[in-house]
Amino acid sequence: MRWAIILILILLAGISSAVAVMITEFCPDPYLHDDADEYIVLSGNGLLDGITISDGKGGFRFPPGTHINGKMTISRSGPAFLQSHGTLPDFEWLDYSPQVPNVIPGDTLHLANSRDTLLLYENGHLVQNISWPGDVHPREGQVHFLQNGVWDPRPLLLGQSQFESAEFSDVKVAAFVSPDSSAGMFTAAVDSAHDEILLNVYEFASPAMAESLIAAKKRKVNIVALVEGGPVEGISPEEKAALWSINQSGIPVYAMAPAKGERALYRYDHAKYLVIDRRAVFITSENFKYSGFPPEGVTGNRGWGVYLEDPKLASYFSTVFVTDMQDKSVKPYAGSSGNPDPLPSGNHRKEFPMQNFSGATVRPVIAPDTSSEITHLIDGATTSIEIEQAYITNETPLTLNPYLAAAITASRGGSMSGSCWILTGTIPRMQRTMMRWLP
Repeated sequence: MRWAIILILILLAGISSAVAVMITEFCPDPYLHDDADEYIVLSGNGLLDGITISDGKGGFRFPPGTHINGKMTISRSGPAFLQSHGTLPDFEWLDYSPQVPNVIPGDTLHLANSRDTLLLYENGHLVQNISWPGDVHPREGQVHFLQNGVWDPRPLLLGQSQFESAEFSDVKVAAFVSPDSSAGMFTAAVDSAHDEILLNVYEFASPAMAESLIAAKKRKVNIVALVEGGPVEGISPEEKAALWSINQSGIPVYAMAPAKGERALYRYDHAKYLVIDRRAVFITSENFKYSGFPPEGVTGNRGWGVYLEDPKLASYFSTVFVTDMQDKSVKPYAGSSGNPDPLPSGNHRKEFPMQNFSGATVRPVIAPDTSSEITHLIDGATTSIEIEQAYITNETPLTLNPYLAAAITASRGGSMSGSCWILTGTIPRMQRTMMRWLP
């Protein structure tokens, strides 16, 4: 009898957990007229026969026998979703197109922009209740997503990437600083390429760095360059000249520059990296200008960089590059002939040569996708924190800078028993791509 009872309980447990489905993403206020491209994403596995989605007024259920295996997207209009996202949804809840399967509708579901509720029922039992404002705070274009049980751990707008944290082990690292050895490291990195260089940088104006790329192109290395199309004060004449010379050599140059009326995915494409032969990544704090990469012995900005050798890490950055290149705002950029970037004046005595490390663990931090890694790093400090920043300000007069707040908390006794030093400068802007690395 005991074994029979246990067997029944096991069978009942299997039945009750056969469908584990949740709403994990939705966008009630997209950009298209009348919000025709609003959508909901379900995550889970199993049959959806008992699942109903509602907002308390309208809703839908799924055709008998519908399976979910991972994620499923349901949009109000398949063609509208295709226009916004470039792909068709799995289902649509209004019959707009023969290419997209339809759910079984009740009263028509329309997600209100400023105040509404999403309800998920399983066999008539309410299992998820999401309200706004409340659980999320809506605004036009914002995608609400669930991560580790938390809604909207960061602001996410339509079209922005959602790269997850990743860690790479046994990485070979060459660390360097500017102005001491940055120019030589860049040349060596480009010279090491045999097949491909993917370049993404906020500003590119150095004639010497352009010549390094042109020489690589002459060796039949495939090179693609992506720059920010709207930097502060615009693209300078010196940068236009450098990009023009690169283009003239046969290297395609693209700029992330939304046209009038287009919405920019990111405030700036502020990355500064190269991916070389899908085996190594060169990443730096400095723009590709003489100020960050001066000839040896010439003064320039204090900056830093790393050359990281690991195919899996390089593949990660290649994926970031390709994703950014697919943004609608990315367009070919020609540049124009003109005077080159002038050399900085003044001499600099080399103090810090390049240093090699092996066996490093590397965790990329992609802004804004995984920026929370920075606060996690600060929170995990036990002895000391040393911060060198171009500038540090609060988000708004009433909102603290989360990274500064974390550093202050740590210095006041958090998990750290030592000291926190902060060195700041005056040059503004933050990067699209940053790096936490541990030798």
